[in-house]
Amino acid sequence: MTAAPGVRAVISDFGGVLTNRLIEAFAAFQDETGISMEQLGRGMQRVSEREGEYPLFRLERGEVTEEQFLTDLAWGLEAELGHRPTLHRFREIYFDALHANEPMLDLAERMGVPLEWFAVSAGAKISTFCATSAGERVPGITVATTG
Repeated sequence: MTAAPGVRAVISDFGGVLTNRLIEAFAAFQDETGISMEQLGRGMQRVSEREGEYPLFRLERGEVTEEQFLTDLAWGLEAELGHRPTLHRFREIYFDALHANEPMLDLAERMGVPLEWFAVSAGAKISTFCATSAGERVPGITVATTG
C-alpha cells in the first residue's frame, strides 16, 4: 500500500495515541514501588521549581540523560518520602506497562503511512487533529502534507 498522496510525515503524541495512556505506566510504578502518583507528581514539581521546567519534558526532548532525570527525581522525592529513593527500575516498570495502541497502528496502515514516518512529539503540546478520508478524527495527530 502506498501512502496517501502528499503525506510526508505524521507527527504524533506518544502516550494515549501510539500507546495506552501514560497514567497507566505511572500507576504501574506506584503499584511496584509504593510511591504514589501524587508523591511522584509533587517530586517532579519540586524539580520543576528548581530547574524551571517539568523534568519529564527535558527527558523527552533528550536534554538530560535518563540517569540525570532519575537523580533529579530522587532529589525531588526526598522531601516527600523522608529519604532519597533508588529509582533504577523506573524505566523497566514504566515501559513494561506501555503497549502499542493497535487501532492507531491499524489506522496508519489503512492510510498507507509507514511507521518510520511517525515523529513523536516530545514535551510539546499538539492541539491539532487529523481526519482520515472516512472522516475519522484522530486527536493528537498532525499530518504534514506537501504544499
